[in-house]
Amino acid sequence: MNIKELARRYSMSQQGMRQYLQKRMDEINIDGEHVKMDGHRWRIDEQAVRRLDEMRGYAPKKETATVVVEQAGGSENLREQMQRMTELMLIQQAEWRRREIEMETLSRQLNDTQRQLTETTKQLTETLSKLEQFRKQETESQGNWLSRLWKRIKK
Repeated sequence: MNIKELARRYSMSQQGMRQYLQKRMDEINIDGEHVKMDGHRWRIDEQAVRRLDEMRGYAPKKETATVVVEQAGGSENLREQMQRMTELMLIQQAEWRRREIEMETLSRQLNDTQRQLTETTKQLTETLSKLEQFRKQETESQGNWLSRLWKRIKK
């Protein structure tokens, strides 16, 4: 399977898929080299696709719960399939929790940045106000000095 097909399979952009593979390569290759970058091409074997399916909680449409139950040949097969579905659900829940934590972290960082921006803006406003006051005083001083000089010249 190639990046384009994987991106379509998991409803991601191709760039997002490449980033996901780079980030999760160690998890996918835990028992061998199932995904690797070969020059500018990704090499992805079937084991990697199965792992990605597990990690992403992907189940092909034909494997819905109804079909799985109907296809079950016996209670052991059904038990195995239920265990598999439970594992996929737990994987998906872990992924959602990871993303939730990531969003909370980003939200805190945004709030901190906004607070810093507000403080910096306040300091800048105060500095500009002081600068304007200084300019007024300087202009008045120069005006007074010129006025005194003019009076001396006239005498």
